[in-house]
Amino acid sequence: MAMMWAALLMSAIVCTSSQYIYSKDRCASNGEKMLQIRDLLIKQIRIQESVDSLGRMVKRLEEDVTKTHEDVRIVRKELHIYKDCKDLYINGNTVSGVYEIYPFGNNSKVSVFCDMMTEGGGWTAIQKRISGSVGFNRKWADYKKGFGDLKDSYWIGEYFFNQLFNK
Repeated sequence: MAMMWAALLMSAIVCTSSQYIYSKDRCASNGEKMLQIRDLLIKQIRIQESVDSLGRMVKRLEEDVTKTHEDVRIVRKELHIYKDCKDLYINGNTVSGVYEIYPFGNNSKVSVFCDMMTEGGGWTAIQKRISGSVGFNRKWADYKKGFGDLKDSYWIGEYFFNQLFNK
């Protein structure tokens, strides 16, 4: 940028001191062009400063979002509000069993069976058939809302299944 300013300054000096070489009209024309170039350079500098400022703002916002996500994770952990079985597993719950999760926010408590052993753990079981004590020959309404015993045999429910896996 400094090189451009130097070139403009030199051009102005040549035009004013070398009137023997250039005609006055040509010097005036060059002067107008230099003023236009100067104005464009000033605009370019201001635009670049704005872009730099926006870049810094975006970076601060990204940092704020990351910090907020971390704060939410800490609060959820302290309140034992986990969004799914994987969240439970990551936070130290490594025993398979029935847990309460909050997949849709703090007011959405749902009991589910979490498999913490299979392939790294943290799996939400959508169906489980252990003893055969629960019949699965049912009407659509039962499949929609869910049925069975979480500790034995159950179907999680179509509504919950769709909500859980389409979030």
